[in-house]
Amino acid sequence: MDRPVWLVPYYTEDVYKACTSFKLVTSEQEEYDPRFRIPIAPEPSNFPCLISICDRNIGTKVSYVQLLRAASAEQKDLIQSQCGAAGATSHIVSSALHGYLFLLWK
Repeated sequence: MDRPVWLVPYYTEDVYKACTSFKLVTSEQEEYDPRFRIPIAPEPSNFPCLISICDRNIGTKVSYVQLLRAASAEQKDLIQSQCGAAGATSHIVSSALHGYLFLLWK
């Protein structure tokens, strides 16, 4: 069953706190923060979380994000290139029926 997904943006006037990329983190990784879980798996302990990265050494900040459902990682790479997206997460969720879900950003 498909469930709606949405992103909640947070804005800042501080250029040093502005997001430069995103990282998908699984519960086994040290950076895991349960406050940012994405409820996609049957078991809550398997929920990945999405962390925003704020790298002061990168001048270009994220100004646009898009959720993308693609049939494969190769299709995601093609769409990322065509859209001029600066980056993309690894697949957030995958299913044989619905493909893969990614987050892209500019």
